[in-house]
Amino acid sequence: MSASAPVHTILRLSGEGGGYRIEGQPLPTGWQFRVHSHSIWDEPDQGDPVDLPWLPSLDAAISRINRGWPMLYPSEVHPDFISAIRQRVLAFHDHTPLKASELDRWHALGVTAS
Repeated sequence: MSASAPVHTILRLSGEGGGYRIEGQPLPTGWQFRVHSHSIWDEPDQGDPVDLPWLPSLDAAISRINRGWPMLYPSEVHPDFISAIRQRVLAFHDHTPLKASELDRWHALGVTAS
C-alpha cells in the first residue's frame, strides 16, 4: 500500500438519515477500496476515521453498504468506474426493478441509459 497514492471518491450515495462514500486508491496491482458511512447524528466536526480497512475489490466495498444501494441517491461516480457501477446497478435492476425516478438519478450521472 502506497501512502502517496491519491485517494479518489468512487461512489457517493445519500439516503434518509445518512449516506456512504466509497473511496478507491490505485495501486500497481489494481485498486483498493474503503467505505465511509455517515448519519445525520454524526458530529459535524468529527471528520472521517483514518483506520477504515482497505478492501480488495469494488464488490467487497459495495457489500459493506445497504443492500438496496441502487435505490439511494447517487451524487458522484468516478468516471473510470461508470461502467463497473452500471453493471452492478443493472444487475440489481434485473432482480429488483428500480422505479423510473431511481433509474433517472443514475442516468443523470451517466450510469444508465434513459
